[in-house]
Amino acid sequence: ALVGLIFALCAASAWQNRRNKYVQMLLLFLSVDFFAHIVLRYGIEEAVIFGGHWLFAVPVLLGWAYRGLPRRLRPVLDGFLLLALAALLLHNGAEFARVFRLLRC
Repeated sequence: ALVGLIFALCAASAWQNRRNKYVQMLLLFLSVDFFAHIVLRYGIEEAVIFGGHWLFAVPVLLGWAYRGLPRRLRPVLDGFLLLALAALLLHNGAEFARVFRLLRC
């Protein structure tokens, strides 16, 4: 659910900045990937390999969302992002602990 909220925030940022040439370029790259992965079915099973090149898009879009917010709402986004970071760190730490427990056996 948390990742879905982050992606929803990224989508809202892209919509808010849709006239920005860099956002248009980002959406063009996304449409090329969509065509290659969904229409041509190339690399759809290797999301770990072919999906990593989109990691840069999330902080860029979050930065544009932050810049587009009124000053009084920026602490709200800061708080949300800090909570998201804490939740993701907790989840990843629990997964690492689970994997290391499995490896010890």
